[in-house]
Amino acid sequence: MNEFDKTLEDNSMSYVGMIAKFPLGVHDLKSFITSEKHLFVLSHMGIPAIDIAQWKLKISGLVEQNFELSYQNLLSLEYRELTVFHQCSGNPLQPKVPTRTISNVTWGGVSLRDKLNDRKLC
Repeated sequence: MNEFDKTLEDNSMSYVGMIAKFPLGVHDLKSFITSEKHLFVLSHMGIPAIDIAQWKLKISGLVEQNFELSYQNLLSLEYRELTVFHQCSGNPLQPKVPTRTISNVTWGGVSLRDKLNDRKLC
């Protein structure tokens, strides 16, 4: 185990239904975009196992007609990327202790706004 993996292991937590991994300190970062292995992870409800063949995004409510998109439908839409900072400003286990964890990331996916505009909101 290298020093980074040991540090990560020492700075990670796992509680029932919650997973947390903490990032490097700001002075240890070497690039503008935070690498995936150095991103912080905080999953309050665990990480679900998803069957992509069965997964669907269902849109209902303030739309003229309810609809759903499969994962394959999403793959057929225009892919976009957006580089932003990603911030977590607290920990539910210690809500009065500010943590202000932050990373620079590039998110990728499709525009839900475009798909909703295609369907016209009520």
